[in-house]
Amino acid sequence: MAPDVIAMLVQIAEDRGISVAQVVLSWLLARPGITGAVFGPRNEEQLHDDLAAVDVTLTAEETAPIDKVTQRAVHYPFWHRANLATDRPDRSEAPYLDGYASTLGGG
Repeated sequence: MAPDVIAMLVQIAEDRGISVAQVVLSWLLARPGITGAVFGPRNEEQLHDDLAAVDVTLTAEETAPIDKVTQRAVHYPFWHRANLATDRPDRSEAPYLDGYASTLGGG
């Protein structure tokens, strides 16, 4: 992970008074299509900290920069769907395809 990404996550965590792990897990759990997360605490303190992420709801202003820096290039078949079927996406793929609009020059 690039230092600027880490700095951004640290800043969000410091602003909220929570851990970076809680920021990341909260963001991950709020992603479309994610129904759970596997994490690996090394001790009981980390376990409690990680579990507290379910009570964290990040704002749109907090998630937008995370979404932007973590957006990967779209691959087949999604580039095809994003280019040719954005007017009729499946409900499950709509948030995913919307996220790729900027990588395709459409957003």
